[in-house]
Amino acid sequence: MGWLRTNQTVLFIRKHRMAEGLLEEVDRINQIVEGLLSSQKPDRTGLSIPISIVKGHKASGTPRES
Repeated sequence: MGWLRTNQTVLFIRKHRMAEGLLEEVDRINQIVEGLLSSQKPDRTGLSIPISIVKGHKASGTPRES
């Protein structure tokens, strides 16, 4: 019976260490993502694309749905 308890304790410790390792990985990934997001500058061309599409529709005389 003592062996079973020891085995369960070892398994518990292994699971706990694995969970800690996963949390560390998640933290590392979050830091990478935050770094990527903060390094990106707002893209002005992204704003002009929808406007030019709308202008194109007006110019071609495509009827709009109201």
